[in-house]
Order: sequence, then structure tokens, then C-alpha cells
Amino acid sequence: MTLSAYHRKYLNRTPRDIAERVRAKEFEFRQAIERVNFLPVAVPVKIAVLGCGVKHFILAHKQIFEKVLGVPVEVTTFDITTEHLRGEEGVVQHDCTKPLPGTPYDITYSSILLRFIETEKQWDVLKNSFNALRKGGVAVHFVGNEEEQIVDEELGYYHVPFERWREEFKKHNIEFMEFPVKTGPNLDMEELVWVLFNRG
Repeated sequence: MTLSAYHRKYLNRTPRDIAERVRAKEFEFRQAIERVNFLPVAVPVKIAVLGCGVKHFILAHKQIFEKVLGVPVEVTTFDITTEHLRGEEGVVQHDCTKPLPGTPYDITYSSILLRFIETEKQWDVLKNSFNALRKGGVAVHFVGNEEEQIVDEELGYYHVPFERWREEFKKHNIEFMEFPVKTGPNLDMEELVWVLFNRG
């Protein structure tokens, strides 16, 4: 399977670019976890990462999660293609529009994943991320900016119908929170995060 335009773009990122994105990822995750007051129910915390654009993020995600949560974590990264992640630990080739293997998880996590999923399949990803949770778990989806979507299906960028998925959460009685978090190289930009709760 060939690399997407997004994955190819990351091959040209400088170490500084990667470091800035890692810093932003940590800041985003910390804001989300603190806002919802997530408390681990088991150690190590079992986390599923849905999609990963660059291999440097594999270890970075583990370090971010452990730093923010303050406990050991066990991370599995799922991606529909793993060529760009070759050699990294805990990587599983899997289509996240299908139910996740290895459940249950304490946290399922994605960052800007939905825009790379065909619109009519995005709900499957959201539903699967919720269904994979143990009681007390959370699905954390950083979903970008509702007003600034880039849609170019030839390059693999799809429309995310924010209001449609909000209504689906309500229709399926999935408790969720939506709020903005700071992000970007200077941590002065905003994106939305959806947190789904499995109260059991």
C-alpha cells in the first residue's frame, strides 16, 4: 500500500518541526485529560492510538501519555498502512472502521484522524473507539477546526460533518464533551476535542 500525501509530507519534516508537533500534542492531551478529570482504573493504562502519521510519534505518544497520566502505559498503534511506521514497537496494521482488536482499552486516542476517513465511514471509527473502552474509559478525538476544513478527496482529505456526529452521539446515548484546546507551534491556535465516556 502506498503512502498517503499526508504521510509523504511528514517524511520531509525537520527534527524541529517534529519536536514542535510533539510539544503541541502533549499540551493538547494534557488539556483534555485535566478538563475531564480522567483517573486511571488500572496500571498500566492500556491505550489504543488510532492512526499515526509519522514513526517519530510512536515513542513520543508513549512518553506523552506517561508524563501526563503519571503512570506506566501500554500503547498499541493502529493504522491502515504501517509501511511508514516500520520498525516501531506496538504497531498493528488495522482498518479502524472495523472493530478494534485487543479490547478493552482505558483510552482510545486520535489526532486529526477523521479528515482522512471517508465521510460515510467516520461514524464507524467513532463508534469503534467508544465500543473498545472498558468501564471508566474515555475516547479522546482531536478533530481540528470546524470552520477551517480542507477538503480534497484526491489527496485523501474528507469532509467531517461535525453536527451530524454530535447528533449521532446523542442518538446512541453516548455521553460526550466537546471543548477547544490550544495547539500549534506556538500553542496559540485552537482545535476542538471530543471526549466520549464509557460510564459502564
